[in-house]
Amino acid sequence: QKVCLQRPRDDVAPLPQRRHSIGGDGTPSGPPPVAARAFSDFCSQLERCPGCSRQFRSDVLLNHKKQCEPLLKAKRESLARASAGGVQRTSLGGGGGSSGS
Repeated sequence: QKVCLQRPRDDVAPLPQRRHSIGGDGTPSGPPPVAARAFSDFCSQLERCPGCSRQFRSDVLLNHKKQCEPLLKAKRESLARASAGGVQRTSLGGGGGSSGS
């Protein structure tokens, strides 16, 4: 087994401090107004998924709906209820033959 015979260095340089942007009055400034407007415009174009309530662009939402698990589960349950209801109706209907002459 190899063992390091050297002692660790004590003169490791500290990490540089992150600079904070400060406004003219000494308080941290927010994002530039153009960026804030662009973000709000982007957010206003998002549509909410009816299954999971996540927000997507309209073109992405179409693909998401095909894969959204809560939405697929609800669709499966409604189809199961509809098919169960359909079985009862056809059994009570007495067939669908022609009535007639």
